[in-house]
Amino acid sequence: MLIRLATAAIAGAIAVTGMLTAPPASAGVVDNVLCNAVGRTLVTQSGGNVVITVKGLGRCSTGDGFGPYLMALSGTGSANGDGNCNGGLPVASALNINVHLNMVSVVSTTKKRQFDLIWKLPVTTFPRIAEFTVREAGQPIRGAGAILTGKTVCEGDQNSTASTFDFDFIHSINL
Repeated sequence: MLIRLATAAIAGAIAVTGMLTAPPASAGVVDNVLCNAVGRTLVTQSGGNVVITVKGLGRCSTGDGFGPYLMALSGTGSANGDGNCNGGLPVASALNINVHLNMVSVVSTTKKRQFDLIWKLPVTTFPRIAEFTVREAGQPIRGAGAILTGKTVCEGDQNSTASTFDFDFIHSINL
């Protein structure tokens, strides 16, 4: 429930600021992709930045008639600052994670989809909940999401931490 509230909050902020851009009418059919996954988040220190690695498995709903899809995600990125890992505020700047999705339809296993996404936000809460915008590479912002970790993920943790990934985005299907 907490992750849904975080996603709703970031989606509301995007709508108010006008950051979300719908695909042009000439793009074909517009498909809303809604995904939920569980997995791991690993954070390591690199200078004044943190390197963030995400991996997860889950499910995506789409409007293409072949959903739902089973999904695997993996990605790597960074943020400036380490949130409250060293006693600071639970905020990080310049969150930027490149995420690859592999999806296979449960209706027809021959129907597969792949997406290269960028999860990004200039300032986000970190490390318990990290809100972000979603865009496909080379496209404007088309969605929002959040990562919810089971505990504070800080440098020095020997293992990655359990995480929930909840995000959605608008994708245009060229006919």
